[in-house]
Amino acid sequence: MAANLFNSPGNDFYQQHWVLVFPGIGLIFVVLGVIFLMVAKHKRKLRQWLLENGKPVWAKVEGTETNWNIRINGRPATVLVATHGNMRFISDPITNHELANFGEHVKILFHPQNFDRYVFDFDNESPLRPIETPSRL
Repeated sequence: MAANLFNSPGNDFYQQHWVLVFPGIGLIFVVLGVIFLMVAKHKRKLRQWLLENGKPVWAKVEGTETNWNIRINGRPATVLVATHGNMRFISDPITNHELANFGEHVKILFHPQNFDRYVFDFDNESPLRPIETPSRL
């Protein structure tokens, strides 16, 4: 005859506490979710700080590259590559709206003590870009 695991004398703990398994798993996922939200908030604050206090540099645009590791709406993401001296900067994934907003040079704001922390500033016009006057047909 097959033994019933839940009625054996050594399994009293499992009979009484099996309900605690689901809240325990839920608690693990809540903690992970809070950690991910804290990391996202920290990145957002760092980006804002860099936009306000970062050291500006005008880098020459080398072109765009496809980042096959990131997909946006089922398509691979496009990143902008710029260089300044011997430093190479790669932007976050950019949209078509941002693609139309840069010329030969782009403004990059970086942390004064850590050059690995930088952000592209697509909102400012490059002083090195010639001013284009709209022509009427």
